[in-house]
Amino acid sequence: PGPACQAPFYVGLTALTFALRTPDNKQWAIVGAALGVTLLGHSAPAVLLGLLAFISLGTGTREEWPVRARLQALSLLVITAIGVASPLLISIVGHYGLRIRNPLGLLWTDAGVDIDTWTVSALASASRPDMIFMVLGGALILVRVRTLAREYVLVAAWLGLSALLFAYHAVGVHQMRAGTSAWPLFSPPHHFLFYFRAGLLVAFGLGVDRAS
Repeated sequence: PGPACQAPFYVGLTALTFALRTPDNKQWAIVGAALGVTLLGHSAPAVLLGLLAFISLGTGTREEWPVRARLQALSLLVITAIGVASPLLISIVGHYGLRIRNPLGLLWTDAGVDIDTWTVSALASASRPDMIFMVLGGALILVRVRTLAREYVLVAAWLGLSALLFAYHAVGVHQMRAGTSAWPLFSPPHHFLFYFRAGLLVAFGLGVDRAS
């Protein structure tokens, strides 16, 4: 289910981009449907897409997008997402109370993103020319984010949230392995690193477009 949920995740991002350009309830309904389908596949991209949607609802001025219209978009987004994901939500919320009964899946960590070896892996990745250009493209967006269109703000949030969620889960898994109390986790950390790298590719393209 993990790889299969990438399609609805990117469909949701595309609809979110169109919704930011021209606020339209139809686009927000598509975002909500894509969010629900993504959640049926995997929680990591669903949480990321949901947070990006909520952040997007706060962009722009009141003149451009009145508060009432934002609330309508939020309601449509949430209702559609809950309706689509209801088969899973009934189980994980109604029966399990959002508790993970078997946390062993969270403990599996790819060797390249283990918190004990991530520094070596990060340095190896940073030395690659393509990674350098992607980071530069992302840095360009982050530096000029206040003067750029909402789509650029969306990509900046994508990168920031992916990095934060990866760090949050990487430290949490390390605590679990050490036998200390860990904060609530819902996904192995490498999933967020995957979407962070995907965001870097988009940032690279936007950075090149902006610089040309």
